[in-house]
Amino acid sequence: MIFITVGTTAFPFDRMVEAAKGLIKSRKKNETIIFQHGNTICDIREKNVFLYKSLPFPEMEQYIRQARIIVTHGGPATIYQTLAVGKTPYVLPREKRYYEHVDDHQVYFCRYLFNRHIIKLVKPPYSFQAQEFNKPIRLSSDKRLLSYLDATMNSYDI
Repeated sequence: MIFITVGTTAFPFDRMVEAAKGLIKSRKKNETIIFQHGNTICDIREKNVFLYKSLPFPEMEQYIRQARIIVTHGGPATIYQTLAVGKTPYVLPREKRYYEHVDDHQVYFCRYLFNRHIIKLVKPPYSFQAQEFNKPIRLSSDKRLLSYLDATMNSYDI
């Protein structure tokens, strides 16, 4: 199963829909895709692709645990959730220039993580290589960062 999420911000994220279309073409035959598209208009109508505007947190956690591949926006909480279960997320950060967010904090945060081999970045033209996606990726990055994120997330009453 592949899980794709855009998060809960009010801004649309059309580039993630384009990325999802590329992933649909290169997935394993009939592999299920769960796509939480938020406020983005999503015209995808494919077999075994299930679209949700939003998902309850426990369901999202379950999909992250079950997914072979996770493609996410650059929100620190979703990235942390993925890392916490030992998986490396593919990340497409929201960008201000495309009116996907108010600033480029996701771009800066994701560049930092990418440079430390903690995440994989999704970049245009969103054509995914099937062989890359047919093997699971496990966390092999800086354990200190994961500990820091864990302590930071636990300091919030969520």
